Amino acid sequence: MDRVALVPFFPVVTPLGEYMDALVDGGRCLQDNDTADFRRFLRSVLVGHAPIKTRLVLSEPVERLADTVRAVIGTLLKRESSSSGSQVAWRGRNVLAMGYEARRDGTMSCAGGGWGVVNTCVNSSVVELGKRRWSLLLERAGTEAMVHLLLHASVFLPLHNGSFNQISGVPLVNLPMPQATPIVVPAINALRGPATMRGTKRRRSAEERQSSTGADGGDTGHGEGGQGQTLCKKSKQRSAKRQRRCSSNGLDPQSAPREEHSRQDALDIAPEQANVVVDTSAMLYSHPRLARYKVKWSLPQIFPLGADVTPGELVARMFARASGFATNPPSRLLSLAARMAKLHKRFNYRFHLFKRCPAPWQSPEILPDSADSKSDSAADGGPPSFLGMASSPHDVYLFLQTCVRGVVPRDLIGGKHNHRLLYKLLRSLANSSRFGHIDLGGAAGRAKMDEVTAWLGGKRGSAADDIYAGFLCWVLKDYAIQLVRAFFYVTESSSDRSRLFFFRGDVWTKITRQALRSLESEIYTKKTLADASASGSTRSSLGYSRLRLLPKEHGFRAISNLKKSFVVKQKTLWRGGNRKPTREYVELPVTSTNKQLASSLAALTYFRKAHPQLVGSTVVNISDIYTKLRAFKSSEGVKSLLGKAPFYMGKLDIQKAYDTIVQSKLLDLLETQLPSEEYMVYRYWTLLLSFGRYRSSFLRQAGMSSESIPFGDMVRSLSKKSRQVIFGDQSATDYLDTDSIRQLIREHVTNNMVRMRSGIWQQKKGIPQGSVLSALLCNFFYDQLEREHLSGLVDPAHTLMMRMVDDFIVISSNPSQVVAVLEFMHRGVAEYGCELNKAKTLVNFEATICGERIGQAGSSKFPWCGLIFDERTLDVSSDYSRLAQAGMMSIAIGAKSAQTTGCVLGHKVSLAVRLKMHKLYMDCSLNSRETVLVNLYQNFLVSAKKMHAICHQLPAASKGDDVLVKVVWDTISLGYMLLRTRCGDNTIPPADVTWLGLTAFHTALQRKQARYTQLLARLHSALSLPKFSKMARRHAAVVNSPDNEVALSIVY
Repeated sequence: MDRVALVPFFPVVTPLGEYMDALVDGGRCLQDNDTADFRRFLRSVLVGHAPIKTRLVLSEPVERLADTVRAVIGTLLKRESSSSGSQVAWRGRNVLAMGYEARRDGTMSCAGGGWGVVNTCVNSSVVELGKRRWSLLLERAGTEAMVHLLLHASVFLPLHNGSFNQISGVPLVNLPMPQATPIVVPAINALRGPATMRGTKRRRSAEERQSSTGADGGDTGHGEGGQGQTLCKKSKQRSAKRQRRCSSNGLDPQSAPREEHSRQDALDIAPEQANVVVDTSAMLYSHPRLARYKVKWSLPQIFPLGADVTPGELVARMFARASGFATNPPSRLLSLAARMAKLHKRFNYRFHLFKRCPAPWQSPEILPDSADSKSDSAADGGPPSFLGMASSPHDVYLFLQTCVRGVVPRDLIGGKHNHRLLYKLLRSLANSSRFGHIDLGGAAGRAKMDEVTAWLGGKRGSAADDIYAGFLCWVLKDYAIQLVRAFFYVTESSSDRSRLFFFRGDVWTKITRQALRSLESEIYTKKTLADASASGSTRSSLGYSRLRLLPKEHGFRAISNLKKSFVVKQKTLWRGGNRKPTREYVELPVTSTNKQLASSLAALTYFRKAHPQLVGSTVVNISDIYTKLRAFKSSEGVKSLLGKAPFYMGKLDIQKAYDTIVQSKLLDLLETQLPSEEYMVYRYWTLLLSFGRYRSSFLRQAGMSSESIPFGDMVRSLSKKSRQVIFGDQSATDYLDTDSIRQLIREHVTNNMVRMRSGIWQQKKGIPQGSVLSALLCNFFYDQLEREHLSGLVDPAHTLMMRMVDDFIVISSNPSQVVAVLEFMHRGVAEYGCELNKAKTLVNFEATICGERIGQAGSSKFPWCGLIFDERTLDVSSDYSRLAQAGMMSIAIGAKSAQTTGCVLGHKVSLAVRLKMHKLYMDCSLNSRETVLVNLYQNFLVSAKKMHAICHQLPAASKGDDVLVKVVWDTISLGYMLLRTRCGDNTIPPADVTWLGLTAFHTALQRKQARYTQLLARLHSALSLPKFSKMARRHAAVVNSPDNEVALSIVY
């Protein structure tokens, strides 16, 4: 049984039968006459526990299993109450105790659950323990052993594909996540690296071989309740040995030296000082405080330097990490801090802001207010480019550099070397991505401490590095980032979600003024406080949402933040009598809107899957596109035309799809389409082991209440489509009927309250963007439009129509059907408030719609929603044009990833490869073999460029030649594994995959050959092997294909 996902959480993981035999002295759970099912049960169920120190005496069971389980639940509830003084929250509760509460009267009556507990919801773990096999185990092991198992261990039932269902113990999602581990790729002998790249494989000693075959055990220092602790030293050693065994069986291109510590330093977490990380996402969405507090171009009083603080308090803030140093700082440091505060008060921030980051127009009074900020037209003379009004990262860097140079004393930074080091960090801050980070520990290690010894107080070595790293952290986090937050509005764009745009405060206010006016006049209506109090409409049970404007090239997109929970202050009765009346306020937490709508989303999703005839041409994800396209290409009328004649294609985009939906029409559709039914929604969590990391999710699964499926059967069917996933029941089932779903959606659509410009606004048109129901409601709405008006215009035997939310594509062998759909949609559908964005309509043939000539694709490739369709064969490729137009490639790495730098490189590159390894691109039954090879080559090529972009953000220890070689070979091996397991009918030999991967990495990294000299030499040596001698001629058309031009043009 595969236990890889469980081992990092527990000191010991053993099968149930071995655990019970080791726990009970003289016990033997398995007997000769037992059935095969019971034997399989004892071998497959896994138990995570602390090492067994005391063995129990075998005794006859004195009670039934149901009574034993109730007694365990009562003990768990009593333990929780005594540890906290009150009922503990769900997060600390044992899986068995979920859905149970202690009786308030403290009696031991058996009514309502017995043993002093009351059952409030069905617990699937208790249902599982009621089966006959657990009763038989109770008879063999005794009551004391069964109680010990349920109280002090975690039990996992096996599912398909190495997955498990947890039925006992603290939920794994509530335990500390184990550290990221290097990715172990399964054995693929055909992709084994050549000897020149593998290096020398170390022979294990006799002690290691003995420990690898022995049983887990030993005293780890954990108690009986220590299954939630992190791995002990011996457990970590066992995990490392296990990883070495797995690596030796698979693709093992390690060039690491023989010493173990070299590989450990390269792949494990960075040293302690590297944990000083600044998260650049702190700059996002902060409205400039200068406009908010109306101060005169000096930083507000909440800024650390602006407040009237003493030099000692300022030093304490700067060196909070080094508390001992901050409590007794040198006198020289105090004088420098006083000087810095004085320079800050004198510094003219307004002058330098206008000088370094000028406005995009000639004077602040000139702004094309008449331009429609919601227009998407890019024609000459149209609205201005709002993204072009943002200050460039270089200008922001110059402004930060000028402020640091004018405020921070030179003696505090050091000499020229330290100044260049600090300016490099400021440049990294200005050029960072949306979720980027800056590692200050490595920067402090490169600083010259001799230049700042005057105020270090005689500190040397690592202590000096830590102190200087704290100083750099203060400069970036408490000074530079606060400067950005005070003077700029920082946001991403609608087209580039990772790149940051810096809008000066006054510029952002002016360019968004017209957009807010349009929103207030067309979509929202203002509710005064008097009207709100009289009607009570502002007290929606779904709460409020904050509006955020997301800039586009020629407009804005209004996004409602419905994910955030908030607190409402409610007034209570007057107190204090008539002489001193006072009014108290009570803070009431309000659950976020999206969380309140989650169960309704699960129920509606189940309804649409159960009624596919209502879906129409809707595609939700890439798998739906694959299913529809394969069925269309397999039809008799289309199969005979593939490759002989071009197919006619057209795409169109609905303008302001969410904002133009007619609310009354949508609600009427829900009344007529949703039958009167009752749904049951399971709440459960999953923990996925993916590429060496654990990802937790809290999900919901709906079904008909009349066809109730046990939770165990549900997760068993879900595990067939996943691998190495741990499931757990939250024991919180929601029961919804159709009327309650309609009422909740009606309130969500018609009573959506938004806080904007310090006022309360109610949405009167469209549906809110940012809601979990937005895409589903949009599909409901436009599916009905298709059934009423478009279904009679196309012939399904010769025409394929797909729609992803508001983007249509029509593929047909008859051009008249494509023209018919375009003509109807171009005229608009007033009943549905539907109008097209005519500038985005595109066809691959000459067509005139409503007297207007439609834009024509310039090649035989037709783009749609990130895909490219071949007009003759309908082969599908990935569209990399957006990456090519985005400028310099940047990969976001979170601050937590910075602490596991050796693992993040392989993890990110593996994710990049996995993203495009789908049947839609790699299935030879859907695409031609040459197209599949080109898609595979482009995938490796872009992944190689992403690897280079990631290396820019990692310290040197994480990107040595040995680590890079391992990442390259693991990536190629992973690509081949996904190609065989996930990509349908595929017969590409492993040698071809290897050659394409090696060639792609060599081509991409050759342009950066100064940084990858050793890696390129090893790649060239591998490509020169005799088995690859004929590959270059065989795949010359793939490597030199004109379809690779876009992927090759990506800047990195």
